[in-house]
Amino acid sequence: MSEPITSGRQQLEQRNRYRRLMNVSLWGGIAGLFVATLIWVFVPDDLIVFAGVGVYWLGFVGYLAIWKGTCETLFDEREQAMELKASGLTLGVLAYVVVFGVPGMVVLSATGTYTVPSAIWDALVGYVGVFVLFAIAYTYVQYTHS
Repeated sequence: MSEPITSGRQQLEQRNRYRRLMNVSLWGGIAGLFVATLIWVFVPDDLIVFAGVGVYWLGFVGYLAIWKGTCETLFDEREQAMELKASGLTLGVLAYVVVFGVPGMVVLSATGTYTVPSAIWDALVGYVGVFVLFAIAYTYVQYTHS
């Protein structure tokens, strides 16, 4: 009778272990890039920055390798639902920024009322790119899963 409970606990411990390893890999890569950038400020050698980016990429690749390389289910339905809700909220906020921000900036720039900094224009172009990518992905999923 205690065998299914023990098996369930072992599975949960295994899942938590893999997720911990994934997070250590990812945050280790981010920390490596941050430390390399900090060192580069004082020792301006390009090799240091390249090494930092390499450590960052290795951390990300390690995360993906653990995530895709295990046969364990690392994220349950509740976590997937939270991820879906968070991504929907993010796209919703970006939609308001694009819908109201782009026309407003065009009017302000065209009338000479305000000169919008190029960094703001670049950010909005990036947001528009996110929506274009979302539309492509949505269309792909719609046609392959219907």
